[in-house]
Amino acid sequence: MPAHSSAAGKALLAGLSDAEVMRRLRSIELRSLTNAKPVSIRDVLASLNRVRQSGFAVNNEESTRGLIAVAVPIQGAVGSHLAALAAAFPAGTLQNREEQKAVATRLVRAAQEIGSLAIQNIREITNMAG
Repeated sequence: MPAHSSAAGKALLAGLSDAEVMRRLRSIELRSLTNAKPVSIRDVLASLNRVRQSGFAVNNEESTRGLIAVAVPIQGAVGSHLAALAAAFPAGTLQNREEQKAVATRLVRAAQEIGSLAIQNIREITNMAG
């Protein structure tokens, strides 16, 4: 699943600078998974800017028809985005931005709880999960 097409991927990409996003995505053919139309790097960066401003990412049927997802980053001890926490729903469930924000608010609380464990890297999350 391309990071630019998923809520969790966008939440993670938003933790990078635009230059780093462009570096990582430059060799990837950016396409919408649900309607097969090309996506420009400018579109991706604009989407990530909205994520940075709001603090959460949304996938509104961008990766799978009939699915909407909301995600937030899990920040490590030094503030970097180590992982993302997401919730997925049938399309049409979250009718507007306010409902998406309400889900994001709950996800942020859970992500902060996980982040409070002073995790340094993703390997620590994997080890804790068993």
